[in-house]
Amino acid sequence: MPVTIDLGVLSRFSADIEAELADPSASGPVRDAIFAWGEFYRSWAKLRFSKQSRGGGEWPPLSPATIRGRRKGKGKKLKVKRRGGKTEEMSVGQGTVRILYDTGTLIGALDPKLNVESGGVQENIPFGITVGYGGSSKHEKFPNTIAGLAAIHQAGNEKLPARPIIVTPPDDANCIRKMSRALADAITQEWRKRAG
Repeated sequence: MPVTIDLGVLSRFSADIEAELADPSASGPVRDAIFAWGEFYRSWAKLRFSKQSRGGGEWPPLSPATIRGRRKGKGKKLKVKRRGGKTEEMSVGQGTVRILYDTGTLIGALDPKLNVESGGVQENIPFGITVGYGGSSKHEKFPNTIAGLAAIHQAGNEKLPARPIIVTPPDDANCIRKMSRALADAITQEWRKRAG
């Protein structure tokens, strides 16, 4: 006795998923999962930025002149114990020596919950999402936009070494696992709706 398998439902399911992915304004579990990808990436990029800014990573260290410049100005007075038990008052600079962290603007724009006003961007596109820096928000300390300043640091120039901020996560990164799980769950949810 022959068995007939109707693949029409699978074909329609596949077409529906593809239509949802192709339309950036679509709504549904798959598009929601793709939007979550942006938040997973921004969270991972922010954590990576924080680690790189402490030094010892892929980013070149700050120049001694930059460090000196950040430590100028009014310092904090601290009492420091020297050898022999003698206490001495010492002035300590207020500026941070973390790389690309002077104002906190670039790392702040990566926050997964912020909007474009912050200099960060997360935008649905056909079959994916754009994440990174964008918009016309000006940097508080420089004449550039936040996105423009990020681009300078990303590529480097004749004065500054490249310190890539927006990079592809390694395959074993936690955000890649979260992205895979979110999409798999969304596809399962879509299938259950049809099969239900």
